[in-house]
Amino acid sequence: MSRLHIGIVSEGNTDQAVLEGLLLHIVKEHQFIFNSLQPEQGETEGFGIRGGGWKGVARWCETIPQKGGLTTYLSTGSSLDLLIIQIDGDVVREADSLEYNGENTVIEISLALEKWLKSLLNEDALPDGSLFVITVDSLESWALAAFIAEKGLDVTAIEPIELVNNPASVLIRNPYKLLKTKDGAPFKNRRYYEKNVVPLIIKHWEFVKQHCIQAAKFDQAITGWLAAM
Repeated sequence: MSRLHIGIVSEGNTDQAVLEGLLLHIVKEHQFIFNSLQPEQGETEGFGIRGGGWKGVARWCETIPQKGGLTTYLSTGSSLDLLIIQIDGDVVREADSLEYNGENTVIEISLALEKWLKSLLNEDALPDGSLFVITVDSLESWALAAFIAEKGLDVTAIEPIELVNNPASVLIRNPYKLLKTKDGAPFKNRRYYEKNVVPLIIKHWEFVKQHCIQAAKFDQAITGWLAAM
């Protein structure tokens, strides 16, 4: 069984936990060595010099042109078999450079963010061995879908799930209450996600893909990457 090196650029540790868990679920014929490129993981607390969240992802992307571009980075500056760049769709409500009118579809949001990330990377298209994961509205949308499946709740009451603003805040309220809180806000802790959130998403992955366009796109991108290897 071969060991593949996966580099992940993401908004935070919990996002990485979910992506790593799903990769292990989708791809069973390989082992993985995961490398957290962003946020940076060091011996001290915090997310390194670039910080976390979407701004940290943007700052990481802005360093790539200085390294000769993404193709050069992947071929000479790393030993990665796959680079994943993840960002949440809610960025369209925060980044001044993105247009958002409150009525955008999931696909429109995804395409706008892909275009924006490529402009930061100074790339017209992503080279082989790299992919975007645009989680609309955030990666917690997938957790929300999984919880609905787990409890047998009426999914039509909340669809489209990916257009629910701030699903993490939904997951701290009844009837969901999947996430813990700290100072009244969702508490995102990697160990808690690994124990409680990741297994739930994996258990109901087929349901999640049916109700979250971007989850299905991620699954297809991974299987496509494997087929092309």
